[in-house]
Amino acid sequence: MIRQATVAMALALCAAPVVGCDGDPEGTSIRIDLYGYEPQPGEAGEGSGLDGTGLADLLEVQIIDQADPRGEDPTLLNRSRVVDLDLASRSGSIGKLALGTTFRMHLRGFESADESFRPHMYGASVAFDVQSGDDFAVSIQVGPADCVTLNQSSRVTGQAGGTDDLAQARAGASVTVLADGRVAIIGGAQVNGQGQPATVLNSIEVYDPKSNQFFALAASLDVPRAWHTATLLNDGTVLVTGGLSAAGQTAPGAVIVDFSGIAGQVRPVATPWPPSEARAHHQAIKLGFDGSVLIAGGQNAAGEALATAWRFFPPAGVDPAQGQFVRQGDLNHPRAFHSLSPLARQLELATAAGGFDGSGVLSSIEIFTVRPDQGGCASNVERPSERIGCFIETPGVQLAEARWGHRAAQVEDGRVTVFVGGYGSPDRQQLPRNIERLDSSLQMRGGEGAGVGQMLYGRGEASVTALHDDSILVLGGRIGDGPVAVGTRLIPRYARNGADRVFDGYAVAELRANCDLSEPRFGHVAIQQPNHGVVLVLGGVLGQANNLAASRRAELYFPRVENVKDLYR
Repeated sequence: MIRQATVAMALALCAAPVVGCDGDPEGTSIRIDLYGYEPQPGEAGEGSGLDGTGLADLLEVQIIDQADPRGEDPTLLNRSRVVDLDLASRSGSIGKLALGTTFRMHLRGFESADESFRPHMYGASVAFDVQSGDDFAVSIQVGPADCVTLNQSSRVTGQAGGTDDLAQARAGASVTVLADGRVAIIGGAQVNGQGQPATVLNSIEVYDPKSNQFFALAASLDVPRAWHTATLLNDGTVLVTGGLSAAGQTAPGAVIVDFSGIAGQVRPVATPWPPSEARAHHQAIKLGFDGSVLIAGGQNAAGEALATAWRFFPPAGVDPAQGQFVRQGDLNHPRAFHSLSPLARQLELATAAGGFDGSGVLSSIEIFTVRPDQGGCASNVERPSERIGCFIETPGVQLAEARWGHRAAQVEDGRVTVFVGGYGSPDRQQLPRNIERLDSSLQMRGGEGAGVGQMLYGRGEASVTALHDDSILVLGGRIGDGPVAVGTRLIPRYARNGADRVFDGYAVAELRANCDLSEPRFGHVAIQQPNHGVVLVLGGVLGQANNLAASRRAELYFPRVENVKDLYR
C-alpha cells in the first residue's frame, strides 16, 4: 500500500498563497504559492488573470510524476493526474499524492466560453519530492500564454537577500542551466554609451526557480570575464573559458566553477591553453560524443579573428580542473561572432557557421568531424581521430546570406539547426531576413524562394530560443545602433506527403501588444528551463543609440502549452 500526502487547495486572489493541509498523520503538508505575473508598464487594469475576471476563469493543474512524465509505464500506477480548479469559487482539491515520489505541477488557464479551448495562461513548478513529515512550499508563477512579463519572486518561498532582477547589470555574461535547475550567471560587463565594455565583472549569481529569485554568490572568478563561454560538464560543474578581462585585454586560461556548495567554488584549470590562445567572442559546446567541450574561433586582444580550435577533456572520476586542453584542427576561415552547434550525425559532431573574419562577413559552414578516414582537413591536421578532430567544408553546405551576430537554435530533437538574424555587413546596416535550416543529412534550406520563411524585419544580437513545440522565440535585438523590444515566434508548418509529415516553412507571428520585452535590448540571453517550459530572459544592453547601458532586468516568457507531455519529449 502506498502512503500518500493530501493536498487540499483553497485558491486565493493574486499574490496570496494557496495552502494545502493533510489529515493523514503519516502524511505531509504542502503549501502551494500560486501567484500571477507582474504586468508590464501600459498593461495596468488587466490584472494577474487569477481573479476569475481576466485571462481565464478555469484553471487546470497537471501533476506529473517525474519518473514517468509521459504516463507510459503501467507499473507506476499512473500517479500523474489532471485536476480542474474553479476560479469563480476559488476552491478545489488536488487530492492525494504518493509519498516518496517526485512531481512537477503544470498549470494552464482557460476561458470557459472559448470553444477552441486554447490555454490562455501557463505556469509550472520546479520538481519536488513528497516525503512523510516533510512540510514544504511549492511556488507557481503564472503568466499569459505566448507573452513576456516581468519576473516576480514568491512571497512564500522567497528568501532574504534574493532579488527579482539581477543583482548587477550585465552585458556579455554567460547563462547556464545547472543540473539541479538553477541558472548560473557568470561575469559580464558594464558598458559605456556606445555599448563598449567599461567595467568587466568577476562576480557570479544564480537564479533559483523555486523562489524566482537571484542570489549573489560569495565565490568570484579568478579574473573579470565578459563575452566568454560557460559550458556545463557531465559532473555538474561549469567550464569557463576566455573572455575580455578589460577593454582590449583577453582573460587568460580557464576555470571550473562548482555550484554544489552554498558559496560556490572557483578552481583554475591546471593545464589551460597557451597565453597566445586567449580569446573572446568565441563559441563552445559540449559534445555528446564523449562529454568533451569544443571551443572554436573568436578574437584575440588585438581584435583579430582566430581560426584555432581546442577541446577540453575532463578526467573521469576526479577534479575536472585536472582536465586537459587539446588543440584540434583549425577552422578553414578565422571567424568570430559566429555560431557553433551540435550536429546529430554519428562522427560529424558540430557545425560552425557564419561570423566575421575581421574584414568581411562569412557565409561558409564548416563541419567538425572525428571520422578517421575523413580527408579535406585544414593543413595542421592530415586525418582526424577521436581525440583530435578537424573542420571540413562540404560543397553546397553554406548560408544563403552571409551573417554575423546571428543565432542558431536546435529543433526536432537536435536533428535540425535553424539560423536566424544577424548582420550582413561589418557596419550592421545590412540585416538578413531569411530564415535558414540545416538538417542532419546536411541539406540546407533558406534564401529567396526556398520556402522556409522570412522575418518581418532583420536584426542582430537577438535572443533565439527553441521551444517545446519546435517553434522558435526571437526577442529583441539591434537594428543599426539601437536596440529593439519586439518579440516574434516562428511557428513551423507541416504538409502531408503520403503518410509522412513534411516541414513546409515557418509562419512568422509577432507577439501581441504588451507582450514584447519591457525594454529594448540586445545581446541578452533567453534560456528555457528543461521540462518546465518557461523562458528566462536577462541581461544585455538597453537604451538608445549613444546612450546605452547594461541591463539588470529579468523577464519571463510563458509559452502556450497545448500538450504538457510535449515538455518531456
